[in-house]
Amino acid sequence: MPHQINRRGDVTELLLYDIIGENLFGGISAEEVVSDLANIDTPTINVRINSPGGSVWEGLVIHDALVRHEARIEVDVDALAASMGSVIAMTGDVIRVAPHADLMIHNAWGATAGDSRELRRYADLLDTKNRNIIDIYEAR
Repeated sequence: MPHQINRRGDVTELLLYDIIGENLFGGISAEEVVSDLANIDTPTINVRINSPGGSVWEGLVIHDALVRHEARIEVDVDALAASMGSVIAMTGDVIRVAPHADLMIHNAWGATAGDSRELRRYADLLDTKNRNIIDIYEAR
């Protein structure tokens, strides 16, 4: 199961164990995570991450929803928080990384096709997303 909610007393555990954003093979939907967060009323949310990353937009929605939530956010990187997984990890009031786990940070990337104007527009979009991501890391 890519994402799962478990409640244990005053702590709700949110497992993010898949690609961020839905695709043909599954993935974690930002819409589902935001909906689940709206129903969590425990004082602490423990976000457990094992994700290779995924969609910048879906990841930013999940990141911002966690930041807005009133609960204390504790993050555990269980094995991998790559790309957008590492951005979501920055939401933690506490961030714990397992001894053999990895955090991977990189510039936004993607693919497009078109003429030179379209390629320049896409490069500008990537620069904007890079700035968004850098701002999150710097705030941390």
